[in-house]
Amino acid sequence: MPATVSYAIAHGRGHGPLLHTPHTVEPSDRTPAMKVMVTGTAGFIGNALAIRLLERGDEVLGVDNLNDYYDVQLKRDRLARISSHPGFRDARIDIEDLAAMTRVVKDFRPERVVNLAAQAGVRYSLTNPHAYISSNIQGFAEHLRSCAVITGSRT
Repeated sequence: MPATVSYAIAHGRGHGPLLHTPHTVEPSDRTPAMKVMVTGTAGFIGNALAIRLLERGDEVLGVDNLNDYYDVQLKRDRLARISSHPGFRDARIDIEDLAAMTRVVKDFRPERVVNLAAQAGVRYSLTNPHAYISSNIQGFAEHLRSCAVITGSRT
């Protein structure tokens, strides 16, 4: 049975509006299910992406350390929306932990990786810049290094 989806065509900055074009997708046109690792799945954007991927039929490995910068219960509530889905696996680790990241990458073998983990809060960055450097820069570097396991790249 065909499914109708909408996709957007952007004409670039200053070149007209964003158009939403309905498109019928035949089953043979659909992308086969993928294994996707998403970091930051307890956050607003990471959780929304994980839901969308799971609805599409993909397997998702969600990575989040559930830090307490903002309400941890809110993060748990977001994760509860996806934790019972059979295609979802949860890894409560910090992306700065290279050994743990490498372990989950080796185990899950993702085909795609989306890094949405980051230290939130602009004002906090003014008083604690090292938290941002550690999470957003060093964490991203370790995240890339852990993915080298899949590609066989040397870092």
